[in-house]
Amino acid sequence: MRWLLPLCVAFLAGCASKPMVLPDAKAPTLATANDRDPIESFNREMWKFNWDVLDPNVARPVTVAYTKHVPTPVQTGLLNFAQNLSEPSSALNQFLEFKFARSGKTIGRFLLNTTFGLLGFIDVATMAGIDKEETKFGQVMGYYGVSSGPYLMLPVLGPSTPRDEVGGLVDYLYPPLAVLNFTEKAIRWGIEGIDTRAKLIPQEGLINQSVDPYAFIREAYFQKSYYDTYGQAMPQPADDFDLDQYLDEDDSTEPPAPSKTKE
Repeated sequence: MRWLLPLCVAFLAGCASKPMVLPDAKAPTLATANDRDPIESFNREMWKFNWDVLDPNVARPVTVAYTKHVPTPVQTGLLNFAQNLSEPSSALNQFLEFKFARSGKTIGRFLLNTTFGLLGFIDVATMAGIDKEETKFGQVMGYYGVSSGPYLMLPVLGPSTPRDEVGGLVDYLYPPLAVLNFTEKAIRWGIEGIDTRAKLIPQEGLINQSVDPYAFIREAYFQKSYYDTYGQAMPQPADDFDLDQYLDEDDSTEPPAPSKTKE
């Protein structure tokens, strides 16, 4: 269900949330879509499997059943607990980006929620005005100039890049995530995935009605990744054709006045 996360963020958060602006990070020069997606034919087959097979037969039914039968306070508590486990890794990643104040706040969030929030089931820190700001090691690598690499559509896991996959592995080396066994990691992933999928149910039509759902998700993924890493919106590659801009220019152009003929 991770393949739906970029779209979820785009519609539920957008740029309204406070970004981790990285003034020292140099945004890379954008590659064209072909350069970013050199194995597009393979990726499209994986997208078809994820969206046309896995989602309607597994992800969506499980999500609907979970949200229908599990009480909302229990859902919220489990999600809070799962997300609280990643606070120490976020704090260390923020420290590596020299965001010392933000890193300290993240550690404070973890300690507050773990103690007074019953191991994180209650988000006491947010109630106290300390908002969550997640930073992944993949973003740290981007901060130091590591390229994201080619686009990957992974079966089950969804969209990714080599940088984000390596970053995800490093994040799980930090405690307390490092002490989780495979089953515990899978449960945590499932809780977060179900929450993401549930928030997207009202937006399913946007994917199904888009001209190219695969490209839509791919661009949403790159835009979110770019914004998370560099704290700014991703500009369009120079060779992208902007239809809306073309139509605006076309509408603003007045037709030439008809020439007068002599009688």
